[in-house]
Amino acid sequence: MKELLLEIGVEELPAIPFLRELPNINAKWQAVLEKYNITSEFKFYFTPRRLVFFHEKFPQAQPDSVASFVGAPKQVALKDGAFTKAALSFANKCGIDESELKFKEIDGKEVLYYEKEVKGEPVAKIMGDMVEEFLKSLSFGKSMRWGNGEFEFIRPIRSFLCLLGDEVIKFNKFGVESSNSTYPHRSVSYDKIKISNIKEYFDGSKSRGVVLEA
Repeated sequence: MKELLLEIGVEELPAIPFLRELPNINAKWQAVLEKYNITSEFKFYFTPRRLVFFHEKFPQAQPDSVASFVGAPKQVALKDGAFTKAALSFANKCGIDESELKFKEIDGKEVLYYEKEVKGEPVAKIMGDMVEEFLKSLSFGKSMRWGNGEFEFIRPIRSFLCLLGDEVIKFNKFGVESSNSTYPHRSVSYDKIKISNIKEYFDGSKSRGVVLEA
């Protein structure tokens, strides 16, 4: 387990739509975590130009799991001792040979059944998708389009900072590449500032003119 810091930098959010959605943000990030089978407590912070999630203990990969597949009833899958097209289609869907097909009794009926172990994906591979799903789940009423019109959010997204421990988690979403850089308050500078580690991010926030609200 390592610390995780995710900062989503945006152009200044309009106050009224943001405050309406604010009570839902924790639940929507939690929903994404649950979808990806990740258990981790977090704290949420914000400013008018950033959304910040901090996890003290975050896994480096999803846990391994078991995926189960249920197919046609035995009387449909097996005719005269041979597997039918329905059974062969099920085998193809599961990525197995017909010799591996088996039946299992479920709710009093024998049906085709297959289960396999699924290796959990590294966080570095799934974080971008998690962030995208979270942002698309937010509801502010109106959205803007930018780039060539393919990106949509309440305001243009300008940066992603994502650190797992001291490692930068790389992804590209909404036309923005993640990094270990953050924007200070405009009264300090308009240029990005690199962050070496998560402690530096929080300890140096005031010197960057940033007051994180929880």
